[in-house]
Amino acid sequence: MDITKVNMDLFCEKCNEDTIHVITYAGQKVIKAYCTKCHKEFHTNKDAALAAYTDEVINRIKTKPRRVKAELQSHPVKSVISMPARLITKFFRIEKEYKNIKKELE
Repeated sequence: MDITKVNMDLFCEKCNEDTIHVITYAGQKVIKAYCTKCHKEFHTNKDAALAAYTDEVINRIKTKPRRVKAELQSHPVKSVISMPARLITKFFRIEKEYKNIKKELE
């Protein structure tokens, strides 16, 4: 799950005008937004954001066998060669995602 930041022109209640806001997404879920003029931040509930991340990880685990099967069918040699390294690093990549999301929520 990637952390994505997007600039968007939105109405700020504190500035009482349309200003540029930075919207932070974790996957497809908005986790934070802030006004670039007054710097007022709007956070989602930390527990809800982490629960959404957990749901996405569970969904990725459920669909993994189907995705691996499709990959093996389309690129068998490349898949078999790269699989061991990807299996070893997967846990570290998930940990990095989790830490990035927690950092954004602080």
